[in-house]
Amino acid sequence: MKRLIALVLACLMLTTFFVSCKKDDVDPDNSDYKPTEDPYEKDDLPELNYGGENVTMLYWSDRVHKEEFEITEPSDDLIVNASYKRTKTTEQRLGIKFDYASCVGNASGDNTAKFIAFWKKDISSGACEYDVVGCYGLTMAACSTAGLCMNLKDYDYINLDEPWWPERLQDQATINKRLYFASGDISLAYLYEMYMMFYNRNMIEEYRFDTDPLKYALDGTWTWDKFYTYCAAVGANDANGNGEVDGNDKYGLIVEYNRLCPIFFSIDVTMVSHDNTGGLSVSDSCYSHKADQFVADINNFIHNSGSAYYYPETDEKVRDFFANGNTLFMINRAAVAKAHLAHKEGLEYGILPMPKYDEEQEEYVSTLANGFSMYGISMGIAGEEGRDEMCAAIIECLASESYRQISPVLYETVMKLRYSPDAETAQVYDIVRSTMQFDLARLFHQALETFPQSLFKDTIKYNTSWGAQATTVTRRLNTLIEEVIMSAFQS
Repeated sequence: MKRLIALVLACLMLTTFFVSCKKDDVDPDNSDYKPTEDPYEKDDLPELNYGGENVTMLYWSDRVHKEEFEITEPSDDLIVNASYKRTKTTEQRLGIKFDYASCVGNASGDNTAKFIAFWKKDISSGACEYDVVGCYGLTMAACSTAGLCMNLKDYDYINLDEPWWPERLQDQATINKRLYFASGDISLAYLYEMYMMFYNRNMIEEYRFDTDPLKYALDGTWTWDKFYTYCAAVGANDANGNGEVDGNDKYGLIVEYNRLCPIFFSIDVTMVSHDNTGGLSVSDSCYSHKADQFVADINNFIHNSGSAYYYPETDEKVRDFFANGNTLFMINRAAVAKAHLAHKEGLEYGILPMPKYDEEQEEYVSTLANGFSMYGISMGIAGEEGRDEMCAAIIECLASESYRQISPVLYETVMKLRYSPDAETAQVYDIVRSTMQFDLARLFHQALETFPQSLFKDTIKYNTSWGAQATTVTRRLNTLIEEVIMSAFQS
């Protein structure tokens, strides 16, 4: 019920969120803190006051979305200012003051190893200066295997049933029934990095479709069969027959290599699953008949239908092709709307969740690009009585305040809703946001020798059989899961 209410309330984009805070409004001792009324779900945190305690957050300095960490001044930029207000409200509510430390931590070169070494040195040296940590999702997974993260499920302050935490997080991201990292509204990058399906509303009118796919999305019947039907109506349109995408062509879908993963996971399959003890192994659904047939259908659609174009390189050309009105559908991150689509004059676009396998599938399944942040509590503070509880309260408060202060502003700004007052689209954004999956095979990408992030993409790229890989890949993945992941989390 909480999540249903949250879905409806996501349509209420209130301008009151845009009022700036003055720098001198901050009272770290929270003696002047007075909660304001808003229509969004509140957290269950009790009144807490840590007496102005300094809390150090370690974060990844090479993040793409700079608005997430260490915003210490109000700003005219709506999203930056919302991030500032979120942080200051957390300081006032809990009576704390944030300090910051940073280190490179993305997937480039050896940055993951550098972040692990930086954090590990703080613990092994006995300094233990870092409290809350936020880093690139795949790096945080690697940090957990290095023994640097506390179990978030040990803390009552963190309520994973609240709408600012994705529904699938605690079911899919646990190892031995423990949760070492979390993401959701707490991460501004999470909101930017959500994959969704963009569609061209101009082409809906041009091809005289009877039904806008948004209707199917909202009534829960947006499926791959319906998607294929729309694409087929656009037809095979390599207008000049040169086998390349150019301005004369029109397609149902254009997609590039690095945006393929959301297709596979949309049919509610996972690469790994949990047994009754919380252990991991390759999921039966991964190489099921359903998965095998679906991949065969997608391969046929992309390579043989003529109404799809697979682009093997970067998505810059894909974005331009969509923005110029040459394709009905595009799979991409939410951030593309703000950075690229919003600036295209005359473009009318909408958003959809990735389609379901069929109408029997209970809910949509959404996927994140890699550039989002995971948050955790440093193992270095384990010996300080009550400090880990304080950090748990901080994580819950940051997530809760993000849900109320950042997410509505980010939605309106990213999706350009102020210029296209479509409350139904807001519901789609919230559907995508709340149905994110956290397949541990993707999160532990590096430990699993990059198998999980390349398996499906290479199957599409080379137009090969999914089922033919099952025996070899399953054996190798199960060995890696046992040797690299499970061995790091033995009781």
